Amino acid sequence: MPYHLNLEAVLEMPCPLICIAGSTASGKSALAFQIAQQYNGVIINADSQQMYQGLPLLTAQPSLKERKEVSHTLYDCVPNEAPGRHVMEWIDDVVILVHRCHTSGYLPIVVGGTGFYLYALEEGLSPFPAVKRMTPSELLEHSTDQSLYERLIQVDPVSAKRIPKEDKQRILRALCVYSSTQAPLSYWQEMPKIKFLSHCFWHKIYMHGEKSVIQHRIQTRFKQACFQGLCDEISKFSLTPASPLSRSIGIKSLKSWQNDERSWQDAKTSFLTETWHYAKRQRTWFKRYFTADHIITLE
Repeated sequence: MPYHLNLEAVLEMPCPLICIAGSTASGKSALAFQIAQQYNGVIINADSQQMYQGLPLLTAQPSLKERKEVSHTLYDCVPNEAPGRHVMEWIDDVVILVHRCHTSGYLPIVVGGTGFYLYALEEGLSPFPAVKRMTPSELLEHSTDQSLYERLIQVDPVSAKRIPKEDKQRILRALCVYSSTQAPLSYWQEMPKIKFLSHCFWHKIYMHGEKSVIQHRIQTRFKQACFQGLCDEISKFSLTPASPLSRSIGIKSLKSWQNDERSWQDAKTSFLTETWHYAKRQRTWFKRYFTADHIITLE
């Protein structure tokens, strides 16, 4: 950093939109900050964890100093309470923010590592009706001898083949859809998608780094977060199984150290390993689904 990007041609297009993607610790936020400073931009968060309140250091949210210098939106704005926000709620907010940017002369910069959010924003989503959130006990009220996955096989075999039986969150979502609409999730997914920002001129940037580079950056960021008070932040945070941030990468490793269940070195190693595995999954997803106009290779 800094990167020498010339986006003048992009700004000349109608309704320009910058989209920055990459794995955790790839430098997305720093690049977005640089572009926002140079081109009068507003940074819009596309990370499913950074929207929640409670763990700004663990989720690597922009600092207060950075937020004062450049406009950041959809960060640290949602209480960490179950059941969390759905992607459609996030899209509704982004569409409004992008429109405001264009009407006010600002450049919208969508940045994050939650690939599905970015994909849904660009490619659209199937038109789902309102879905009531339900608990496992409510869903299995008349089928107490079944597991959630067995129930899903019964009512929506197509989705059951797509969703791993270990993915409780997606299974629960699919069953809620069926219970609320009396139609399987797969039925709604096959309907034509509604696009949200097709009128925008998208310029997509991907931050790429080799394994050793990303691992080194993960280690560096972890050290910096510890220096800034990560352990104190974790100690004040109460794990609640159903809350969104209780599923954050690495939090259980650090909590187990604070509870004297493992050594610091063991907790640190576990944290870094878990974070790298998450980055690796992100890299695989972006390689498959994210077509970049510009690739920045980290050194």
